[in-house]
Amino acid sequence: MIYHISKGLIQQKIDKKIIIFNEDKSLLFTLNETAAFIFQQIKKGTPANEIATNLAKHYLVSEISALSDVEKTIKSLVKKGFLIEAKT
Repeated sequence: MIYHISKGLIQQKIDKKIIIFNEDKSLLFTLNETAAFIFQQIKKGTPANEIATNLAKHYLVSEISALSDVEKTIKSLVKKGFLIEAKT
C-alpha cells in the first residue's frame, strides 16, 4: 500500500525527529526517530512493505517487527490526518 503526505502540513526536522503541524486542525505532533524514518520513506513514495524492509535493515531488527512498527505508525498518521491512502 502506498500513502501520501496530506497537503497543508508544516514539517520541520530536528535532529532525528520530525515535528509536524496541521494548521487546519491546530495539531502539533512529534515523530520519534523510527516514525521519522517511516515518514521520510512515505514522502519518497515507498510502499509500506518496502519501508518495513528498509527499516529492518537500518535498525537491524526483524522484518516482522519492522512491519508491525510501520503499520502502527501509518495507522496513527492516517488517524491524525497526516497521511492519505494513494488511489490506484
